[in-house]
Amino acid sequence: MRLQDWPNLYDTSYRETSLETIEYNCAAFAIGRTDIVVDSYGYWWPDDLVRDHKIESYAEFFKKYGFIETANGDLELGFDKICLFADGGGLFTHVAIQQSSGYWKSKMGDYEDIEHYTVNAVSGRLYGSPQIYMKRKTEKT
Repeated sequence: MRLQDWPNLYDTSYRETSLETIEYNCAAFAIGRTDIVVDSYGYWWPDDLVRDHKIESYAEFFKKYGFIETANGDLELGFDKICLFADGGGLFTHVAIQQSSGYWKSKMGDYEDIEHYTVNAVSGRLYGSPQIYMKRKTEKT
């Protein structure tokens, strides 16, 4: 991973949790898939959703997987949470997953998956800023 692309990671705790791969992206990772690339401009995208990169379109995508919008990224027992990022133009750039520890996990483009202490650790030039938080009931195993 190129740390210069995510300068906030210099100032926060993070650790790599996988090897680099192009087999999946952050949107696939957020729905538990590591065998597809989810993208509204090609690759894999549901036929019944608008094919654009607006953050609202990605929120609709995650609603198909049981997520609903919520006010914030505070840890909430019994719920999985995600945070959708967008650039200044409102285009989707990234999604991070909150773990039961309260830490966040991200698939960093074609690079590794990482665990980071705060959701803002991956904010910046490439991913923009957190815009929409979503949650769904945790599946019981």
